[in-house]
Amino acid sequence: MTTLTTERPPQGNKPNRPPGKWLAVATVLLAVILGVTAYWAGRRGDVPAPGVTTTAQTASSSTLPEVIPPTTAPVTTPAQVVVYFLAEHIQDSNRPGPHLMPVLRDVVVTVPVDEVGQMRAAVLAAIEGPTAEDSQWIPGLTTSIPSGTELLNVRVDRSGDIGQVTLDFNQAFGSGGGTSTMTSRLAQVVYTATAFEGIDQVLFLIDGEPVDVFSSEGLILSDPQTRADYTDALALVTIEHPLAGQDAKSPVTVSGIANAFEATVNIRLEDTSGNLLAETFTTATCGTGCFGTFSAELPFAVEQATPARILGLEYSAKDGSPVNVFRVPVTLLPGGTAPPVEPQALSFDVDVAGLVAEPLDGTTVVNAAYGLGPDEIGFLAETSSGPCCFDVSGEGDIVVLDAANHRVVRFAPGGEAAVLMNFDAASIVPDAIAVIGDKVIVLGQTPRPDRPYDAVAISLETGALLKRVESVVEGPGDLRATTDGVFWASPSSNFNDVFAGIGQFGAARAWVAIADSAGELLDPVQQRAFDVLPGESAMRVSYDAGVEVTVQPAGDSAPTTYDVLVDPDRAAFLDVLGYQRFADGALVISGPADTNAKTGFVAVAMGTDDDDNLVARAFTFDVERWSTVTGFNSYRYGFGALYALETTQDGIRVVRYDIDG
Repeated sequence: MTTLTTERPPQGNKPNRPPGKWLAVATVLLAVILGVTAYWAGRRGDVPAPGVTTTAQTASSSTLPEVIPPTTAPVTTPAQVVVYFLAEHIQDSNRPGPHLMPVLRDVVVTVPVDEVGQMRAAVLAAIEGPTAEDSQWIPGLTTSIPSGTELLNVRVDRSGDIGQVTLDFNQAFGSGGGTSTMTSRLAQVVYTATAFEGIDQVLFLIDGEPVDVFSSEGLILSDPQTRADYTDALALVTIEHPLAGQDAKSPVTVSGIANAFEATVNIRLEDTSGNLLAETFTTATCGTGCFGTFSAELPFAVEQATPARILGLEYSAKDGSPVNVFRVPVTLLPGGTAPPVEPQALSFDVDVAGLVAEPLDGTTVVNAAYGLGPDEIGFLAETSSGPCCFDVSGEGDIVVLDAANHRVVRFAPGGEAAVLMNFDAASIVPDAIAVIGDKVIVLGQTPRPDRPYDAVAISLETGALLKRVESVVEGPGDLRATTDGVFWASPSSNFNDVFAGIGQFGAARAWVAIADSAGELLDPVQQRAFDVLPGESAMRVSYDAGVEVTVQPAGDSAPTTYDVLVDPDRAAFLDVLGYQRFADGALVISGPADTNAKTGFVAVAMGTDDDDNLVARAFTFDVERWSTVTGFNSYRYGFGALYALETTQDGIRVVRYDIDG
């Protein structure tokens, strides 16, 4: 406070003025000053600053107005930020926890709201640790950031292509020990800070100084840290949206990070009792050894607000059980459209002995003598071997791989023969064929030791060479065409192995995609392997008296399993045929393993009716085998008929058996 007093001049030459007169002059001057000030203040519209109080003075007062310091609190507003803690409840079969778990935290930031303030609030929330509300949604939440940690400064730099935040902590942030604890601590901060759009990396400071070596564990932090530096703290499937406790409206977008086998992430929506409400799957941007991002829409329908949980997971390749499960509790909002009802998987026992077999009368569609002519098929006397294999087109063409003459021969429905292509054995020896649409796909062996097989596409009509590419195939086997494409596998020809469960055909082999559904050859980098033949049934050994055939129809229908029982002393399985063209069923061919004469075979056709009931029919037919042919390539099913390749002393026959209807 400033006080104005009157001071007497020193005694001497200047006479003293009367006190009353001096006070009057001072009063007049003060009044003039205050009046002028008030006038100009009114002209400018000046008002007292917030927090400044002006005290009115009387003419008789000798005290100036008192200025009081501002006392108004800063204006704040609520906000939400994503904070990463640690959770033990994640069911991860491949790595121990705890793992990072994102939560949505309500915070308060100062107005005006800026990025630095929000970043500070998020990191402070991570330092504070889980609240009771957080733990209500996700039991077992913890933090590895020690008490006493202080955030001294935050600086955000977006001047370059990479957004960076610099976080300055006190010494307490590096206290404690344990490599896992220290890594989790840094991971919490890095993932929390980089949850902000455009922030890619975090630079750590301690008491304003850069950190080269962090904590007593000696973690190197000389460079800015990114999410990729801390993937060891992640579960193999981590959902980042939606977050625990959020409301979900149909369709809900589920996104996150995953390192899944073949990058396949399954997403389930369950109520709190575990009942399935919806399910889908998606593919991450990377997998089988690397982390990638994923996103998928999941539609659902509920009539009222419903507590639920979203699960990100994988299914075990061993037994189909859920593994690497990440759970996020949510509340489903009323409304939405329910996803289509998924059909239930079906399973049937098919006892061949209980079926009344119908004899089949076949029609010979190809009759070719042994020889070198255009309408003949080669025969090797020294090995008593004839053609390798054949396939059938949708127009009824029979395409035979004439292995002895290294060529492909087409027999038109009327019986007219044409050589589609001759192969130079020094360049490629044809080993298998398949017909898809208007193309013939041939797989053959080359002299190359590193990648010995090539795939060749030729025109079914003219035999013109369309394309030739290297293949990932490394051994002999079987080539099959389905409506999904052309696929290759190396089946076992040892029937004793089949019944012993050693040489399982179909599901036990990896089917390699050679061409797509249009017959376009795939380059080696695009060729993928499948556990089962896409579009065709897969066979695996069930037990000592039969095989189990599982058929996956086209579309999203559930698979149907047929457990086929036979007398192993009287028959061995030669082939399983079941294409998408055969609806949801399969055709099983059985007969003696050694066939060197006209022998009886049994064909069992299986399927379901409109009410999902089993429909099974058995047929008998005779097949003549005089020369050696590969048993697995001796039959084809397609377009309502079974085709069998027979060999006689004079040549070959292809016999058609109509079984549909």
